[in-house]
Parts: sequence; structure tokens; C-alpha cells
Amino acid sequence: MLVIRNCHGFVRLSLTLVGGVVLLCGCGAPGPRALLKGESLIKERRYEGAIEYLANAVRLLPRNPQAWNHLGLAYHGAGQFDQAQRAYRQALQLDFNLAPARYNLGLLALEQNDAAAALEHLTSYTAFQPGSADGWIKLGNAQVRARRVDQAEKSYKTALDLRARDPEALNGLGNVAYHRRKTTEALSFFGAALNENPKYAPAILNSAVVHHSQNSRQQALQEFKQYTTVAAATPMVDAVYGVIEQLESEIAPPVAQTNVATAQPTTRVTPTNTPPRIFAGTQRTSAPPSIANAPKTNVQSGRTTATRPSTTTNKPGDVEVTQLEDDLVVKPAQDVSPNARMTNESVAQGTATTNREDKRTPGGRSKTPGVATNSAPLLVAAAAPITNAAPPPPPKPTYPRYRYSSPTVPKAGNRREAERYFSQGMSAYRSGAGAQAVSKYQQATELDPAYFEAYYNLGLAAYELGRWRESLSAYELALALKPDSTDARYNFALALKQGGHPTDAAEELKKILRAKPNETRAHLSLGNLYAQQLSEPASARQHYIKVLEAEPNHPKGTEIRYWLGANP
Repeated sequence: MLVIRNCHGFVRLSLTLVGGVVLLCGCGAPGPRALLKGESLIKERRYEGAIEYLANAVRLLPRNPQAWNHLGLAYHGAGQFDQAQRAYRQALQLDFNLAPARYNLGLLALEQNDAAAALEHLTSYTAFQPGSADGWIKLGNAQVRARRVDQAEKSYKTALDLRARDPEALNGLGNVAYHRRKTTEALSFFGAALNENPKYAPAILNSAVVHHSQNSRQQALQEFKQYTTVAAATPMVDAVYGVIEQLESEIAPPVAQTNVATAQPTTRVTPTNTPPRIFAGTQRTSAPPSIANAPKTNVQSGRTTATRPSTTTNKPGDVEVTQLEDDLVVKPAQDVSPNARMTNESVAQGTATTNREDKRTPGGRSKTPGVATNSAPLLVAAAAPITNAAPPPPPKPTYPRYRYSSPTVPKAGNRREAERYFSQGMSAYRSGAGAQAVSKYQQATELDPAYFEAYYNLGLAAYELGRWRESLSAYELALALKPDSTDARYNFALALKQGGHPTDAAEELKKILRAKPNETRAHLSLGNLYAQQLSEPASARQHYIKVLEAEPNHPKGTEIRYWLGANP
């Protein structure tokens, strides 16, 4: 196992030893000699030099899977991710049972925020290596990103059975607890992680975020400052300094230097109590800058302030920072027909009606039916490796386009009988029987092909089961019936994104904004798409700013400001 120091600690990449190859081929043979030299350079983190030797090794030993895995490691460390992925896959093609290559592919997918691919590779790895605590931890990280928190909890606990009191596993359980809105339990896990390693940066940052969300500003301030000392060279640290300055102004506002007779009370900044979510995406820096971490005391006010260090060696263009992740959770529509109208209690459970799309609360938060925009946040799960040199900007990704079926408006059928199956579907959905809910909604649409609510809820239930084709088809039919439904189009966009069609998802969100330019959830999701899958940070910035302009106290406001501060 190769251990590489990263922004928040260590990342273990799997490095298979090559001694057996040397014994078979002889130490003097050029292929094994290049392989050994490449392995040595990887351990020294001299990735570019390792690539040169290992490229020669695979040329001389083209059927050696370990040589390809090592070449993947070298590309991986150098930030050349496409080449790394190709090398790892070639290693697996030569040896299907080469577990280290599966592990490395899983880490690569995590760093690229591809939760689905990470799940695939890390699930396979843990099947091959059930005794690997690292494998279970990384699988838990992937499961948390995919919002499979129950599975993630099991993975982290398995890791702790294998390696008791592991800080990363404890931190992961804290993420799971916070995702479930159990903040006290989350803090307990983060504290346990810090008991094992007081300088474990993700747990420090996560604890600060939770205290900030609970309006424990003094404690949050202390922990944010602690984070800047242990993670001084990470791109996230600039955003954290911004939060520190905000907290300091809230706790002890500066006194204006005016004549005492005419002085006016200092206006206090109103804090937002919503918790920022922080994700560990791919974090790389060209070289750790020289930083003075000691706090500086303001002599006039007596207040200790964190001094933002000079980072002259870290240009904005050299840093790929953490990215936002869409966590808006779709909820089922309520049947608005007289015979199947939901109670106020069921509305509180997330089954809001579909005939009040434009109503808003006095605070400006959208109460759009069918969608909840305040699901539990997800914090730092793990960090990615630091490289020795910033990689060249990757080419823009391309994605398959969705083939729209463009259905015609269906004719009405037996609504009364369809409503009976619809109600059964709602009951099954609320009880967690998603497959049964899909079946009942399908029966409702067969009895009445013009039943909008049944298609809408069918799309939702299929979405939550990961059955993207069924979800997309259902939402297309729902939109054929009600093309102006903001909720149906928004959920259709989310299904397109999850189904591997982010370009089409963006187009659907743009349709929403053409009709409703201030629809913040559409701006937020578009910003996330541009920042993540579509690699257009300038466009992402425009939409994130729109969110803040429309709702300065948006629940994601702090996180958006982090991203904007790190992407000038």
C-alpha cells in the first residue's frame, strides 16, 4: 500500500510489489529494472520521472498487469487522470483479479466526484479484499456521496471492526449522523476522531461547520482557526478565512473611529444559522506556500484575528477546489382530485399538492410543491492526493444526449379506478416499499393515461430506485400533460443528470429560468452542473451569484460563498 500525504492527511493508493517479477525475469532485465525504478520514484512522489520509467516498463512488459497499475499510480499522482484510468483498466483487463487496480480506480472516481463509478469499483474491491479497512472506508465515502447513508454506516462500522478507532471511519460516521440531522451524535463522532488524531483536518472542519450551524459561533470560530493551522496549504483555507472574518465581526463588531458626541451604534451583522456543507472534491496545489499560522492581535481592539497568509506561489488558475453537490431531494406530488386529497399531516411528510406552484413564504423561500430544498447536508468525507505539479486543464467532457420520446398528450381513462391504485402507491411509497409504489403508479397510469399526478409520482419512485429510464419516461408524459409544471420539469432535470445526461439536464433547467428567472433551485442546480459535470466555472459563478441575489440567506449561501471565494 502506497501512502501519499494529501491536503487533509493521507491517501492510500494500492501499490502491488514487483519483487516476484524480478525473481522471474532477473534483476538485470531492462523491463523489471524500469518497473523497480518507477516504483521507487512513486514512493518519492516524483511522478513525472516515474511516468517515464513506467511507460518504458509497459512497453517492455506489455502483458504485466502490475506494470500497468504502477503506471496508473504515476499518472494519478501527476494529476493526469484520464491516462491513469486507462492504465488501471488495462491492468484489470490483463488480470481481472488484480484488486489494487480496482481500489485505485475507486479513489480516482471519488476524486472526480463520480460516485456511481466509485461505488462500482470499491464494491468490487471489498468483495475481493473483505479484510481491507481502507477499502471499506472509501466505499463508505462513495456511499455517502451517493446518499446511501444506511449502507455507508455499515461500511464504516465494518472498517472499525477491522481497524478500531480509525479517525477517517469515525469522521465518516459523523457525516452519516449529520446527514440524518443528528448533530449531537455527529459531534460525538468528530470528537472521537480528534481524540485519535487531534490534527485530523476533516474532523476539525466538520465540527466547526456543525457548531456554526447551531449558532455556537465562539466554538466554531476556534475550530475554524484551528483548521487553518493544520490545513494551511489547502485551497479551502482561503474560504475558511472568509468565514473567520465574518464570525469575528459578528462576535465583536469593530467600533467606528468617530467623535464620541456623534458616534452611532455599530450595526451588527445578522448571522445566518444554516449549516454550510463542505465537500472534499479534488484538491491540488502546485506547491505548499510559506504560511505564518500564528494569530495576530489587534492592539486597538484587543481582539485576536486570524491573519490571512500570503500565498504567492498559488495562482488561482493552479487550483482545483471543492465543488458543490446537488442535494435537492424530490418529494411526491399529492393527488389533487376530490377522492384522493391528502391531509395536512401527509403534506408535512413531504407530499405537497401540485396546484400552488407560485406561492412563496414571507421570507422568500420557495414553497414549491413536490420538492424539498433543505435536505441534510453532507460534510467532508475524504481528501484527494496532492500532486507535485498542477496538471494542464482537462478538455471539456462530453456526455451522451438523451433521446426524447416527445409523447403526445394521452387521452383520459378511468380516473376513479386509477385513483384507487394511486392511493395504494402513495401508501407503499411512504412505507418505503419503492418497487411496490412503482407498480401501483404504473397501474394507475394504465387505467387513466391522462393522470398527471400518477406519472409525476411514478417518476419520483423510479428515481429513488435508480431506475432512470422509467423515471425519465414518466416525467416526459407528465410534462406532455402539464408542460408548465415547474416541479415536473425540475425533477425531470434531476433525473437527466443522474441518468448520465447533464447537458440535457441543463437545457431543462434553462427552460424553467426562461419562465421564472428568479427560480433559485434551478439556478443552484445549474450552478452545480456547470461546476461539476460540465466544467464551466464561469457559468457556474453566474448562477451561484443569482442564488445569493435572490436569497442572501439561502441555506446553501455559506457554501456558495466558499466556492465563489475559491473561484475568483
